[in-house]
Amino acid sequence: MVHEDLPLPLEHTPDTWRDHIGFPLWPQAALLDPAAQALLEERLLLAVTCLERVTVRCRDDKDLLSFLGLPPLLQQWALQEPPLPRGGLDYCRLDLAGRRTGDVRILEFNGGCPLGLISAGLLVRHWRRHHPGLAEALRGRDTVPFPLEGETWFVDALTRLAAEREPTATEPPGTLTIVCDPGAERFIETAELLAQAHRRGIDAKLTAGEHLTTASSGPASLGFLLHDLPSFIDRLPGRQGLCEAMADGRMTVPNGLLGRAVGDNKLGMAVLSDPRFAGLFSEHERRILASVVPWSRKLGDGVTTREVLDARESLVLKPPFGARSEGILVGRFCTEEQWREAASSPACAGWLVQEYVAPEELADPGGSTPLHRIMAAGFLGGRPVGWVSRVSTTIVSNSGPGWGMQVVLAAGGRR
Repeated sequence: MVHEDLPLPLEHTPDTWRDHIGFPLWPQAALLDPAAQALLEERLLLAVTCLERVTVRCRDDKDLLSFLGLPPLLQQWALQEPPLPRGGLDYCRLDLAGRRTGDVRILEFNGGCPLGLISAGLLVRHWRRHHPGLAEALRGRDTVPFPLEGETWFVDALTRLAAEREPTATEPPGTLTIVCDPGAERFIETAELLAQAHRRGIDAKLTAGEHLTTASSGPASLGFLLHDLPSFIDRLPGRQGLCEAMADGRMTVPNGLLGRAVGDNKLGMAVLSDPRFAGLFSEHERRILASVVPWSRKLGDGVTTREVLDARESLVLKPPFGARSEGILVGRFCTEEQWREAASSPACAGWLVQEYVAPEELADPGGSTPLHRIMAAGFLGGRPVGWVSRVSTTIVSNSGPGWGMQVVLAAGGRR
């Protein structure tokens, strides 16, 4: 068993706080089993390491780069970036399905902008201090806070990343630029990032990123792209200055452009699964990958349309650069006609075809609609930083009506 659920009364959570975070909360905390947590984090970190290697190889392997199908402008700027620590895949959240440890599979990497880790850390930190229901639920249990519950964890990781990139620098980064769409200042994650920078004495600002310029001398600046990848791709034409600053090292950004192009690209799962890329990994790595990565292929380049049509009940179709579950088709929940139309459409050529992995089902304490739970593990700087969970009335939804975030607590005795 991966975890157990603990009652968590929410009546002690101020309405203003619940309004501020902007999403519902599940009335139980998940406490990870110590052995499951240790084993899964080890396996998942290996998967992250393997995808990092894919990112590095993209610079010199034209066939691999072509397989990943990056939009031309994104590829152009991504390849101009200097090599980053860990290949540029520094910050990611792995979405997982499966109730028992041996059944857990990675649904996808999120190497773009996994804000849920930031809000989850903020929420748990707040509740550890002020929520009597949480304190009562944990009475007599040995739990240790996740790193993401710290007051400066993310900004500290950015600073370490800058130091790894420029080990001879004599001054720490002096500014943090958060590149975001208008309206993002209302996000709780944005406020938390600004607060963390302030606690470390770093000047932080928000910008839309168009025509952004940075000083060519003085301390390097830190950046964070508060965008999902499709949104960022759409706005790339107006962000030459930002891309230049990232390419010449004046701005250090977790994942950068190449890390996002691979880490937030669903076809990265196909690279980890398709035997044609097995030479990228050791025998040990291939064995672990087989235990956590579901069967995944690229439509038209690893699996045929006919094969996809014949196996509708066991497959899922995902657009490579989708976000917020948009465009995902689960075969068993489509009609044969819908599935045939999608799998045969030129618009879906090159999409990810993946083995269906059923999420955990829960009983709805307030109704009769079946609920589905997805766990997620976060990694930053080559280390695990925490977990979060999502409970939804639908298989693929991770926002909007019918979903809620679940607090996940670390097991004790490990950190």
